[in-house]
Amino acid sequence: MIDRMDEQLEPGADPEATAPEATASDGPVLAAPPSEAEAPAPDTVSTGPIRSRRAVTRFLLAFTFGLLAVLTISAGALAAYESANTGRILPGVHAGSVDLSGLTPAAASARLRDAFKSLEEGALVLSGAGMERSVAYADLGRRVDYDAIVARALEVGRSGPVLERIASNVRIYARGAEVGPIVTLERAAVRFEIAALATAIDLMPSDASVSVGETGFVLAPGIDGRSVDIEATLAAAMALLADPD
Repeated sequence: MIDRMDEQLEPGADPEATAPEATASDGPVLAAPPSEAEAPAPDTVSTGPIRSRRAVTRFLLAFTFGLLAVLTISAGALAAYESANTGRILPGVHAGSVDLSGLTPAAASARLRDAFKSLEEGALVLSGAGMERSVAYADLGRRVDYDAIVARALEVGRSGPVLERIASNVRIYARGAEVGPIVTLERAAVRFEIAALATAIDLMPSDASVSVGETGFVLAPGIDGRSVDIEATLAAAMALLADPD
């Protein structure tokens, strides 16, 4: 309860000056709400990590689309290059000293026959212990496998993933790619000719001996034996005949 004040204010007195001060017992005190300047500031939100993630996302998207574009363009260029050389040997491919660039299988085979015709002509000469044996290449089955050379030349630069084939084609065009001449032989025929010569060369050794003759003792000198290493000779002959040079 608040007691009434019975005192009267004197004329001219300031009501606010004479008003009694409020104390804790005078009742509840209402506080004015704080001004906007005094209000606590809201929590600050940092946008740094968000911007960083967005930048990384944009970079990954750009990189992915760029890579897809490169692959698409590369695949198109490779398809156009291979289409222009369909059924033909790619530029830069050669067999030995014979250039096969851009040739069809038939044209490549004809060019190879003209270049390597001499490989099928001639003879193998075997010699030893003063003996000699000559055998024509035709009897040894020596010939150039033109079909195998052409097939191998056609395969150059046409296998593997797209990027690998592009790199391979550029390298072949700039530096070239060699397909070695393929020479076939009949190993059994070569071995037969070597064995035939070995039969004439081989000699069994014998020890020196002494015998009694009509006029006295007779000395028979010893004989050194000799034999042909057929397998070693065969290996050397096969390597020589298989070399197109």
